[in-house]
Amino acid sequence: MARGSCGQREKLVLPLRLIKYFLFGINILFLLLGLLLIILGSVAIAFDVVSSLLQIPKFALAIIILGCAVIFIAIIGGCASYHQIRWLLIFYVIFLAIIIIAQISVAIAASAFSGQVRGLLEKGWVKIKDPEVLISVERTFNCCGFYNYTDNPAGNCSVALPGCYFAIEKYVKDKIDIVAISASIIGAFELIGLGMAIVLFAMMRKYTVQDSSVLNYDTSPIVPLVPEKRRKNF
Repeated sequence: MARGSCGQREKLVLPLRLIKYFLFGINILFLLLGLLLIILGSVAIAFDVVSSLLQIPKFALAIIILGCAVIFIAIIGGCASYHQIRWLLIFYVIFLAIIIIAQISVAIAASAFSGQVRGLLEKGWVKIKDPEVLISVERTFNCCGFYNYTDNPAGNCSVALPGCYFAIEKYVKDKIDIVAISASIIGAFELIGLGMAIVLFAMMRKYTVQDSSVLNYDTSPIVPLVPEKRRKNF
């Protein structure tokens, strides 16, 4: 009877362990993706000459904050899944759901931002008083002026060069596409992680009620019980 109970426990433990380590692996991936978001946001602020035209430090800062949040939730999820802490798993599910909603908001903002690129570029080109910034843009995109060489050129550039607007617009929209694709990939894994966390919590609760020793499964050999009558003869 004891051996049958051991086999039943083993059947309960196996799927629980599979989901546990699968969820732990997803959170390792979250950690790497969070670092990627921080790097992308930092590069956009520090080195991207277009950011000064579009005045997007706040948008890049939002990406950095989102990356930090993803790293934080990855640490929480890794600890909750590996150590099977139910209250921490609840916190992980709630916080992950909030991050998914925040990413949807960022995707909507990015979509709206894509439609405002033209106006933002026009205002940014006029507002920037430092000619060195505009010269840097013209050198980077090999262009002259905004729409053409007669439209507020920053330096003595060639009249044969096209205007900067079209090259910058393509560059910005390509970047927005990268952000959108990255957010979609991260969101897909987050949904998987959310589902796995809910399943893991449900299994932990079910198995704890069904068999209190499932989570701390003892693999030591089973000692046969000595019948009461034989024990008295000893």
